[in-house]
Amino acid sequence: MIDLATLAPGHFEPLTGKSITVTAGGESVSMTLDNVKSLGAKTKRDSHLEIDGKVIPPREAFVIVIEGPREPVVDQGVYAIDFPELGTLELFMVPFRQDHSCMLYEIGFS
Repeated sequence: MIDLATLAPGHFEPLTGKSITVTAGGESVSMTLDNVKSLGAKTKRDSHLEIDGKVIPPREAFVIVIEGPREPVVDQGVYAIDFPELGTLELFMVPFRQDHSCMLYEIGFS
């Protein structure tokens, strides 16, 4: 199982354009990993971070953008998201824009 604290853009970049499955309210919605955005060096967690004796390496904050269907719109919340090669991760997803053909969601990592 992947430790969320160690995820980096490199985990998601190879999955751009691939189908993912978001489980919301007991139903599965097929979506696509649209892109990965680095938020830059100013958002780097560079201080020493240790949790339960485990040192978490520094990382720059980043966002993954997910494209889903216009309907149903999945509300902001924590969902089980199945990624190819990464498995199922419980992540907080936020809808941020509806286009003519899709709904876009963001998941942030800091």
